[in-house]
Amino acid sequence: KSVPMVFQSYSSYEWMTVIENVALPLIIKGVPKKEAEEKAMEMVRFVGLEPHATKYAKSSLLSGGQLQRVSIARCLASGSKVFFLDEATGALDIKTKREVQDLILDISHNKGIETTIINVTHNVEEALYISDKIIVLAPNPCSIVEIMDIDYGNTARGRWVLETEKYHGYEKKLNNLLDEVCK
Repeated sequence: KSVPMVFQSYSSYEWMTVIENVALPLIIKGVPKKEAEEKAMEMVRFVGLEPHATKYAKSSLLSGGQLQRVSIARCLASGSKVFFLDEATGALDIKTKREVQDLILDISHNKGIETTIINVTHNVEEALYISDKIIVLAPNPCSIVEIMDIDYGNTARGRWVLETEKYHGYEKKLNNLLDEVCK
């Protein structure tokens, strides 16, 4: 009944372990604790945090990227068909930002995971890298300026797309749209 979200600022419960944080939406739904923890562990493994499953989810023990992975795993464990990212990579260093972006791509192109990810970002490169569709909004009143379909072909997406003519064409179009919106 709710839509899970990954915020720019870390949203894990620091007094709970990684596995407890990820299992929380299942526990709230009434899933038995053992079953919830098993499902949560699947998601913890998927996001690459298995060695940290029993650590408390706080910044003194986990990096920012690891804390964002906890939030992503919690979204996945919820079973929601949609989840939001609100500037989820904004506070991360460039290496970690790229790792989390690649994880988002893994999720969105994983045939075993049926979810739609709505990513709110001001980062043009990120939007063009991880998105299949970009919706450009204008403020006051909020309105849709354009919907751009992003298609780099049928091959698995990787950092290589950032060097393609298609990417640069999309980048030029998007920057022009943003310039118009921001006038």
